[in-house]
Amino acid sequence: MPIYFAFGSNLHPPQMAERCPGSRLLRPGVLKGYRLAFTGYSTRWKGGVATVVADPSSEVQGLLYDLTEEDQGKLDRFEGFPTVYARLRVSVEGRDGNLHAAMTYQKQSNGATAPSLRYFHQIWKAYRAFQLDEAFLLKAVEDALDGNFEPMPEAPPP
Repeated sequence: MPIYFAFGSNLHPPQMAERCPGSRLLRPGVLKGYRLAFTGYSTRWKGGVATVVADPSSEVQGLLYDLTEEDQGKLDRFEGFPTVYARLRVSVEGRDGNLHAAMTYQKQSNGATAPSLRYFHQIWKAYRAFQLDEAFLLKAVEDALDGNFEPMPEAPPP
């Protein structure tokens, strides 16, 4: 079964259960060598949405989920893979201290866009519930509000 690293609104377990009914929350994890950013504009969320950007000096906090093959297909369609988001293969350090091979998504968009309060609140509640380091989330929001965003390199092919 594929392992998925969630860092945006999919941090919210009820949303994941709705989108991917066969998914199972495994544990919190950290993706090193990337930073969280808010880009593009989502009509659903009415603001910028989360992505990961390569940055050797940073990390992204998130959750690891076990997915069924069927759920991965559903998530691909929901995330707009391969046109809106590219799928990345990453190595995530779990709170169990082990590295976990996982997949995640990277938005194919340039330009910072601040998230809506509703979107931010959903992510922030998960950060609180799972004791993730909020400093990384707040820095991403601050960068989006300031318009700080460096274009990301091309994602490698899936």
